[in-house]
Amino acid sequence: MARQFAAREQAEPAFAWKRERARLEEENRVLEARIAKLGDSGERAQETAPEESPRSEFTMGVMLRSLNIDLSVIGYDAVHEAWR
Repeated sequence: MARQFAAREQAEPAFAWKRERARLEEENRVLEARIAKLGDSGERAQETAPEESPRSEFTMGVMLRSLNIDLSVIGYDAVHEAWR
């Protein structure tokens, strides 16, 4: 009986990789089907992309403020985004 158990123990790992491979192949097929639904143009990805507001842009004023530089001291106008 011990021999049967040892033989079974050795045989199962040999099949474990086959089960894992089959599972991964099925998962890959599911993902490829989902990608195919999106199409080549990526239309759905563009629809869900949030629109950037002008305030989220990285401007000179944002950079100077992040460096703790007083804009009025160096003569930068944040409203017009220009030097005075």
